[in-house]
Amino acid sequence: MPRNWSECWSFIGRWLVAAAFVALVATPARAGSFYVRKTGNDSNAGTSPAAAWRTMLRAALSLNAGDTVYVGAGTYNEIVTPFRPGTAASPIKYIADKSGAMTGDAGDVEINSFVVVNRNYIHLVGFRVKNSQTGIVWVTSSGGLIDDCEVMNCSGVGLDVTSAEIAVTSSSIHSNGLEGIRCRLASTVLVKQTAVKGNGAAGIFGDGQNINLRVERSLIASNAGDGVHGERGTFTLINNLIYSNGNDGFEVAFGVPVVTIWNCTIAGNSVNGVRHQTGTMTLKNCIVAFNSVNGLNRQAGTMTHSHNLVFGNTTADYVGTSAGTGEISIDPSFINRFAGDFHLNRRSPAINVGTSADGIADVDFDGVARPIGPVWDMGCYESRSGRDVPVRVLKWTEVP
Repeated sequence: MPRNWSECWSFIGRWLVAAAFVALVATPARAGSFYVRKTGNDSNAGTSPAAAWRTMLRAALSLNAGDTVYVGAGTYNEIVTPFRPGTAASPIKYIADKSGAMTGDAGDVEINSFVVVNRNYIHLVGFRVKNSQTGIVWVTSSGGLIDDCEVMNCSGVGLDVTSAEIAVTSSSIHSNGLEGIRCRLASTVLVKQTAVKGNGAAGIFGDGQNINLRVERSLIASNAGDGVHGERGTFTLINNLIYSNGNDGFEVAFGVPVVTIWNCTIAGNSVNGVRHQTGTMTLKNCIVAFNSVNGLNRQAGTMTHSHNLVFGNTTADYVGTSAGTGEISIDPSFINRFAGDFHLNRRSPAINVGTSADGIADVDFDGVARPIGPVWDMGCYESRSGRDVPVRVLKWTEVP
């Protein structure tokens, strides 16, 4: 394996040049399904499990728009680099066949790294990416998708996105040496239903003019730096659980970012719940509690906040700002915050006291429809009790 990214790019370049002729000759003429297995052979046609290829690189050199490759269980010590782009109507799909339904080989499918450069509409589904310098790299490419993947134990960044458009869904990015996700230079990134935890720097780091980062229904926990750190661009956080990070839960520190935060639970972080140093921020229906220094800490810029529960932050609940409309300061009554369970106890004061988030937070962290009671709850979870929901009594009639 290459020892660093300089050697990596050199390796990829030499390999692609050497294989380009083979790829052009061997590329199938039309879209279809292809297969990679540990028992395969790169001289095969790749068109069935019995005629599977041996490496993902062989597949990457052969796939055209609309093609799908199913990869059987095993460890593929490869840096996989798509050779051609897909289209919006016909993306190229790399699918880890963990169930074995397509290849006959069930189990985890592991690769070292996945690198997309100037290749639009590439989908990566179901893979474990581990033990490289940077797990996944996405550069100058639109229409990307990472779904149901695990990116772990990389010495640097888990997912590095530069000037690209990508959605990360139902995935886990953890235990990497630096940031879990790094977004730079006009990237548009959606992170949804994804766990970003235990990384060696910020969980999610966004830095660059015109970045558009949206994080929904995601867990951002136990990262060594900020949970989410923003510099410049636009940041939208909805229904997230952000807790136990080594610095601030959320921080904006540079440029003139525009930040919108709805229905997040930001608790137990080692410094501030939210630290606002520049730009504009709107924060509603959130719980900001039990952070080790301050709850809402406004240093500069414009912070507009209402209908939040801000409580139990060690130094102060508010710094540089004061309680807004509909805000309360009382124990939110989590089920068990010490065990990481931030669901609301049925007697929680955060139930039925939020403001309408219609069209913004219509489901909670768990996917439960909001609101259950007469109005939205605060925080990332909607209480199942509904507490004040009226009960309709039914009369039973015996039918002979």
